[in-house]
Formats: sequence, C-alpha cells, structure tokens
Amino acid sequence: MMAYSIVGSQCFASLLNIALSRHQRECCVKSSDGNSRDGNPCDDNPRDGNPSHRNGNPSHRNGNPSHRNGAIDLSPLESLSITLAIDELPASIAVRFVNGRATAMLTDTATATDMTTDTRTSAEATDVAFSGSLSAMVALLTGEVGLADSEVYITGKIGSAQRFQAVFSALAVDWRDFFTRRLPETISTLVPGLIPDLIPEAMRDSMRDSMRDSIRGEGAKTHKAALQKSLHAFTSGAQLVDAGATQLTQSLHEYVTQDKAWVVPRAEFQALSGLVDTLDSRLTQLLKQIELNQTKSGE
Repeated sequence: MMAYSIVGSQCFASLLNIALSRHQRECCVKSSDGNSRDGNPCDDNPRDGNPSHRNGNPSHRNGNPSHRNGAIDLSPLESLSITLAIDELPASIAVRFVNGRATAMLTDTATATDMTTDTRTSAEATDVAFSGSLSAMVALLTGEVGLADSEVYITGKIGSAQRFQAVFSALAVDWRDFFTRRLPETISTLVPGLIPDLIPEAMRDSMRDSMRDSIRGEGAKTHKAALQKSLHAFTSGAQLVDAGATQLTQSLHEYVTQDKAWVVPRAEFQALSGLVDTLDSRLTQLLKQIELNQTKSGE
C-alpha cells in the first residue's frame, strides 16, 4: 500500500490534474505521415469537433492562445518534464507533457511508471525544477509575478521555464479560488477513492450482494455479530481518517487563502498515514469475515 504520509503532495498533484484536464486541449502531436505518435489519425479539432474558440473568435492573452472555453494548446511544452518541489509538502510533483497531454504525479510514481520511454535518470530527465513555498508557487502559476520577480527558485532551461509559466498563466484559472473550492472536495473524495483500490478486483462486483446475503442469510445467524464487529471497526477507522483529512484540509485552506502560517507538521502526515494503514488492516479483516459468512451460508 502506498505510504499516505505524502497525502498532501498527492492532493496537490490531484489539483493540478483537475485543472489541466478541464483546461487543456487534446493536442495531437503529428509525425511525418500526418498521424499522431501513437499511430492514430490526427484531428485538428477538439473532442467535440468544434474549434477551440467561442463565437468563432479566439481570445488571446499575453500573446498566447487562451480560448474562452478554457481549452489551451499544450504543444509548446511537448516532451518537457517539470518538477515542482514545494517546501511544505514532503514529496515533489512531476508534470510530464507527452503527446499533447499533461499529467501531474508524485516524483517516485513518475520514476516508477515513466510515461515516456526516456532512459535517463529522474534528475537528468527533469528539464526545469521549481522549488519554493506554496504561496510563491501559486503566485507563479497565477502569473501574479514573473520569473524574475518570483520567490520560487528555478533550475534548468530558462526558455522551458518561461513557456511553462506562460501556459499555466494563460489557463486563466483563478488558482486561489480554485484551491479554496477544490481542496475540501479533493480530500473528501480521497478516502472513498481508496476503497476500490483496497478491495480485491474479484470481489468488487459481488461485495454488496455478499454483505447483504451475509447479514440476511441463514448462515449469518452464527456469524452476524462478528461481521458487524468487523464492519464497525472499519467504519470507525474510516471516520478517523476522514477527521485527519478534514484537519489537513483546513490547514491547507487557511495557508493558501489567508496567508496564515503552515501548522501541519510532518508528524501529522505520518499520523494520518498510520490511520490509513490501520483502515487497510480493518478492511482486510472485514473482507475475510464476509468470505467466511459466504462459505457458511453455502453449507
């Protein structure tokens, strides 16, 4: 199971992905035969078949196309690898631009999955690295400050850094409002989102029926108390994780939107990690109890 002491970093990566998925345009990278790099025919229009503009008039901002429907061409960043190291978060974020699509992930995940076929090391494969506080990073993404005036430290190719900052500022996203609205939603969906990953694939479709049959069936008369005990333990664990995530949400919210001091120490991330690990164990026990009830019901 992934260590969820880096839950804050995961949330930040999720936020970037939400913004990118809602504002980037599907941009086909053509080869010499006119097809995309994956061999499929290129379509110069977005998925809906309509040009990325409104009322036929494209809108521009700072010389970069930023269409009113929110779509934007990411081709200037094609093949770039960007790393965001945020002081307050324990893991860095890697943003990869491949075939006109962008994906944000934790750096260890990026190294493990390697979206590209690049054989370079993680450090070598990074074209630009940004490091600094969360507030400084948000200011850079909003375009409130330029690269020269930013408090973010930048290493790598300056041209790539300029293109990255230009594209993100051209998204015309109110990042502070975005964080205000999205942080609670992102973290509140984090815990339920874990459940499908923790449940074995073979049991997902039948779990609901299994629980119903276990509770109502004849075999449940003997094992119902044990099942309810396991279910109660799992529910309690879920509530503890949700409480920890809620506290983390509030701290991030206040830090980003109200410029308050960061009050979430690393120990709190580790404590939340322990709660999730406990929740995993309790879910395992619950699943074993369900399987036992299924076996007894079938006897």
